[in-house]
Parts: sequence; structure tokens; C-alpha cells
Amino acid sequence: MRTRALEPAASTSGKPVAEKRLREALFEGSTRRDDSIGPELKRVIDECVAKLEEEGGVRDPTASDLINGRWKLLFTTRPGTSSPIQRAFTGIETFSIYQDIDLEGLQPKVDNVVVFGDSVGVLKVEAEAVTDKRPRAGFVPRRGQGLPFLGKSDSTPPSGPNKRIDFQFSKAAFDLKALPFNIPYPVPFKLLQDESKGWLDTTYLSNDLRLSRGNKGTLFILEREGQGGQGDQDPEQETNVMSLIDRGAEADKVQAAIDAFLSESDGQDSLELLEGQWKLAWTSQGATASGIQKLATSFDNFQVIGKGQGSDTLNELENVALFSREPEVVLRAKASCSKDSVDARKVNVTISGADLNLLGLHIPLGFINGDGWLEVLYVDESIRISKGSKGSLFVHKRSNQAL
Repeated sequence: MRTRALEPAASTSGKPVAEKRLREALFEGSTRRDDSIGPELKRVIDECVAKLEEEGGVRDPTASDLINGRWKLLFTTRPGTSSPIQRAFTGIETFSIYQDIDLEGLQPKVDNVVVFGDSVGVLKVEAEAVTDKRPRAGFVPRRGQGLPFLGKSDSTPPSGPNKRIDFQFSKAAFDLKALPFNIPYPVPFKLLQDESKGWLDTTYLSNDLRLSRGNKGTLFILEREGQGGQGDQDPEQETNVMSLIDRGAEADKVQAAIDAFLSESDGQDSLELLEGQWKLAWTSQGATASGIQKLATSFDNFQVIGKGQGSDTLNELENVALFSREPEVVLRAKASCSKDSVDARKVNVTISGADLNLLGLHIPLGFINGDGWLEVLYVDESIRISKGSKGSLFVHKRSNQAL
């Protein structure tokens, strides 16, 4: 079910409560970008972060073994001082972003990993790490603000010992499933010298949640992979559809979980909950799906279903593909819809055209049109599973993200 109304962190006490409130707010916001949430949720998130950072969590986080492992990015701020490359990758929410930390190995490291999808591949950006516990002879931390077009670096010293990870990017490569070899990332780190360095301050650390702030003013909220804030995973949770999707599980595992879920929940949902804004969480494209659909669903994708003015029934549908917010590139396809007269779970859809907002220039795309249908396999207050007329399977989660 959907998260209940959020209370500000100030009205609660204790770190576990603040963690819980923070997770609720992030779930309610349904986005990892701070510029895509409403002011009330942003206030709750800011208060929870302030509470947790005040408490600090585990002492000496970079000296603790708890910091090691794979961490998944849940939320990040996007200040004007941040790196445009970082904003680009974190802004596409169909990509899963991870940080792999190993401060105990022969060569301490902190690697950033972008997972494009099970069938596509990953980008891995490797960095050598330096901490108070694991210094490196001759290493000089980042000093300058850097090149303006790559963001503005801060030279503020760490707030205390064993808080900061200094790092220097060393190499990166694309590992794509379609190719038998890796493609080097086209950035000459060795030539960039100071520009290839940075730092990350851990301001809160618990068993499964980490808050970190980077040298370019960005806040990162991450959770340990596989934890989901619930401690050790029960094997039965492998059938939880959203848990598998959030962890970036392989498509066949997600499909199997969906099949099991639909079998167990047959007839337990309500089509009255179909109205609203839905964000695409996962899709398996049918063989006859159009190229435009496949392209659009590889980015942040939304579907809004509602009632037109004066209508008592659902009759309007809009598909929104958010390619980029900075600069703004958005595709909106308008459609009329109606429930099928024979199959109550089928919604007939007629797309009448689309509009591409390209940097403020609106380009009509009249060729995007046609008839189809959507079969609602399951819908409740937070999740929707549906099948399209071209064989695609979709999992959406309810969203209130600003479009």
C-alpha cells in the first residue's frame, strides 16, 4: 500500500525513526532527483538528513568495515556546482547507479558503476582511494576549484578524522553485453591531474544506509545492496517484484516474480485505482513494439490516466518520456482512452499525436498516432502491472513527480 502521510523528522526522536521517515519520503517522491520532488517532501527529506547527520551514525565511518561493499544510489541533489557528467547519468532513472567501496584491500578503491540494464551492460569508473587509516605516500588531495564547465570543487577540510575518502579516478570502461570486448571511457584521467581527484565525506553511516557529501556540493543517499532497509533478506522476498526491480535483477527473475505475484493476487486488486500518474519501473518489450516506444522507455517514462473536463469516466491518457531536464527534452504523446465494452480489464487507447519539447522549442510529431490497448493485470495504490497490445509487459509505480 502507499506510504502514509509523512511527519517531519523534528517531531520524532532517534536515528531509526529518522531513517524510516527518510525512506518513506524517498518512496513517496518516487525519484532520486531533488529537483523532481515537491516542496513538502523536500522539507521532510532535508529535516531527516539534518537529523541523521547530527547524530552521525557509526563513529569513524571510513575506518569501519561497514562502509565496504556495494551501495545503491537512492537520492541525490543536483547543485549548480556539481559535475554535468554526474548529473547526466544520475538524471536517467532507468539506469541503476552503484558505488563499490573497498578500503581494506591491497589497493583501497571507490568505484562508480552505472548499470544500463540486464541486456545492455555497465559503465565502471574506477578510482584509487585514500583515507586516514589507509594513507598513500606522496598523494596530494584535490586543491583547486577546477574547470568551470566540469563543476566547482570545494576545498573545505573534513569535519573530523576518519570521515573523508580522497580519491583519484584511474580508468573507466563500458562493458556492453553485445560486444566481446570493453570500450574505454573517453576521458584521459592521467592528463587531468587535479581535475581527476575529488573527495567524499561520509556524514552518516549505519548497517544499511549511508549519507555522503562530495567535493562539488552533492548529497548522496545510498543503501547497501540487498538490504532495502530491512536487514538480512528473507529468501522468500526473492518473489517480491519491486525488490527485484530495485536491485536490478535479471529479466527472467523479474518475470517469474511477476507471474507468481499475479497468480497469488488474482482478483484482489481494484480497477478504481487506475486513475493517476504512473512511473515506469520495469518493462519487457514485445517483439512488435515500435522503435519510438523502445527508445522512450529507456529513459524516465510516465503515464498519466485521468478524466477530462466534465467526464465521469477515464477518457484521457498521456505518455511522457523525460529524456533530459537540463537541458529540457520531453516527449508527450496525447491519447483518448475508454474501457473496453467486453473486457473490463482492457483499456482501448487512441494516440492522436505528440509534442517534442526540445530546449523550449515545441515540435509537433503528428506521425505518432494509432490505436492500441492496455490490459490491466493488477493495480493497487502503489503498483500497476499491465500488458500492451504489442506484447510488452509494464510495471509502473504510482508517482507524484513534477512533470
